[in-house]
Amino acid sequence: MIPMSRSWMLTLSFAACLVTVALAGVDAREPVAAAPVAEAEAAQAADRGKEVYAANKCQMCHMIDGVGSKRAPLDGVGDKLSKDDIRKWILTPSEMNAKVKKPSFAKISADDLTALVDYLATLKKK
Repeated sequence: MIPMSRSWMLTLSFAACLVTVALAGVDAREPVAAAPVAEAEAAQAADRGKEVYAANKCQMCHMIDGVGSKRAPLDGVGDKLSKDDIRKWILTPSEMNAKVKKPSFAKISADDLTALVDYLATLKKK
C-alpha cells in the first residue's frame, strides 16, 4: 500500500462523503404512473360489482343510496368491514352471525365475487 499523508486521506474521505450525500436522493428512473392505473382498475372492478349486485337481485334485501329494501342498508359498509369480512358475509353469513337469516351465495363465480366485494368495499359514508 502506498503511504498517504493524513491531509490527503481526509480530503478523499470528505470528497467521498460529499458524493454519497449528493447522490443519496437521486433516482435516475422516471416515476411510474401507477396510481392512475390502479384507480382506473378499481373503478372498473366497482362498475362490474354493481352489475353483479343487480344481476343477483341483492336490492331485494339490501339498500344502497336509498334504492332497494330498507331491511339491510349497505351504505358505509366499506368503512365498517374489510374486504375479507365482506366476502365472508356473502359466502358464509351464518358464520358471521348465527342469527342472520341471509342465504349463502357460495355458488357465485370467483370473478363475480371479487367484483362484488370490490364494489361493496367502495361504499363509504358520505
